[in-house]
Amino acid sequence: MKLVTARRKFRNQWMAFRIQRKKPVVEGQVVGTAKTRDAIFDIADKQGSANVYITFNGPVIPRGMGFFF
Repeated sequence: MKLVTARRKFRNQWMAFRIQRKKPVVEGQVVGTAKTRDAIFDIADKQGSANVYITFNGPVIPRGMGFFF
């Protein structure tokens, strides 16, 4: 599965993704998904951390919030 497809499929969740090929498009398999950061790190530790990409597939800044610089 392509990383882009996995990110769309598991929106607003944490995801552990095992990378199998980087070029021309990042492909691999979804190791697990979770609602919290701690839960996804537990899943990734159990699966082994070699070539595992952990990401949150939602907005970085929550809706209705903003930051001033």
